Amino acid sequence: DVANVRCPVCDFVSEIDLDDLAAMDDDGSTKILEILSEKRQTCNNCDEKIATLWCETCRAALCQHCSHELHKFRMTSVKQHHVVPLQAGGKKPTELRRCFLHQDEEVLFLSISSQQLVCRECVLSGQHRDDYYVTIKEAGEQAKKDLADMLQKVEGKLRGLEKMEEQVKSSIAGKKDQLIRKLLSVDEKTEGLVREIEEREKLARENTNFRRDREMNAAVLEHRNLCEHIARLQGSINFTKTLMSNMNDLDMLRFAQLQARLLDAEKDSHARAGSDLSVFQSGGEVQQLPADFQLKTHAPSRPPPATSQLPTRL
Repeated sequence: DVANVRCPVCDFVSEIDLDDLAAMDDDGSTKILEILSEKRQTCNNCDEKIATLWCETCRAALCQHCSHELHKFRMTSVKQHHVVPLQAGGKKPTELRRCFLHQDEEVLFLSISSQQLVCRECVLSGQHRDDYYVTIKEAGEQAKKDLADMLQKVEGKLRGLEKMEEQVKSSIAGKKDQLIRKLLSVDEKTEGLVREIEEREKLARENTNFRRDREMNAAVLEHRNLCEHIARLQGSINFTKTLMSNMNDLDMLRFAQLQARLLDAEKDSHARAGSDLSVFQSGGEVQQLPADFQLKTHAPSRPPPATSQLPTRL
């Protein structure tokens, strides 16, 4: 088998047989680089030697010599120091949670009654011996399960909210289209109303003009008829004056009776009066009276007999 090996200095790739690679001796310089690259924790007390121990009570990384010198008298005191070895690379070990009441004991249980972490001494003889408790592992698993259930519910609510968001978005789009259609409908109705108003205005203007023209024509016609009637009356007056200047007494009496009838007719109708007056205007002069009513041009020698009466009609 052949493998490609890249040089860390020049990046040149070489093909190496794996069997030959396994037979090669370990490179000493490589081991030195690996050792130097490891993170080394120095002692927090002397700052010279490499720390190999961790004191949980002092919260310090110590070398073997400093740990022995610092703790040889403290180990006999009431407060015990817990010293554990450091992990590879100088990493601190996982910190143990100590009981608040019993500093030498690690918390192992969770009191359900008081919701406190307790140690073995608290359960056996302490103030929490009558509590209902579970181990930290069980409590952690239950908390993990509860958290998973809560996350599942939250995710369900999140999916519901996302679905609601899609519905709202589609509803907004639908409302927008509906609003646009309503606005277009309003515009169409507005244009229709404007056209109807314009048509009604045009019709009202035409009706006004027609009524004005009709009334104007009626007034002109009435004025013309009145002028014609006045002209006829004026002609009749002039004609009557001419007759009065040329008639004798008997013809004047007869004419006065006729003129009275004409005046009565004039009160009833201007047209009838004009028609009656046309009798005198048709020939241009007064018609001849019957022979038995003709008066002598000379003065009579005696007055007419008493039995004679004036004619009632011409």
